[in-house]
Amino acid sequence: MLGNRNVILSIGIFAINRILYLGFGLLCLFSFVQAQSLITASPDMTICAPATVTLTAAINTPTLATTSYQIVPITYNPDPFTLGNQVFLFDDEFSGIINIGFDFCFYGNSYNQVLISSNNYLSFDLSNANGFSPWSIPGPVPSAMNPMNTVLGPWQDINPGVGGQIYYNIAGTAPFRRLVVSY
Repeated sequence: MLGNRNVILSIGIFAINRILYLGFGLLCLFSFVQAQSLITASPDMTICAPATVTLTAAINTPTLATTSYQIVPITYNPDPFTLGNQVFLFDDEFSGIINIGFDFCFYGNSYNQVLISSNNYLSFDLSNANGFSPWSIPGPVPSAMNPMNTVLGPWQDINPGVGGQIYYNIAGTAPFRRLVVSY
């Protein structure tokens, strides 16, 4: 998940005969996208009481935002298609609200609930719960003419009410969890 980051801050403060030794050791940012930054502040300085020091840091590291994505090949290893919870939908409708159990960052917004469309897409617009799901594709995506805040892959007019099944499952362990929806 691109939006999650762990920050580890290590500051050593040692008191020796009323002398404060301040060693600002290491600031290490590690994100789940394998980007690392290492910042070391030096030189060390000795400060005698009652003097104080203010530490400031400016960090300019390249980070990946949830507004840009890359498509890269991965080994085909699908999750089971009929594992999890079955969703019973008919033609052109959304499911009720489904809690996915983790925060999902998508184009700058964080979501932890989703709707499943019978037309083979996911929506984060919870106001459509149990309502009509558009099936026509009036123009290119993205466009205000089409459903927004959605994962449209592949968006197509299908009717699971006349055949087929829809399942969803939350798989993996934190922080590498995923929602799997099978049509």
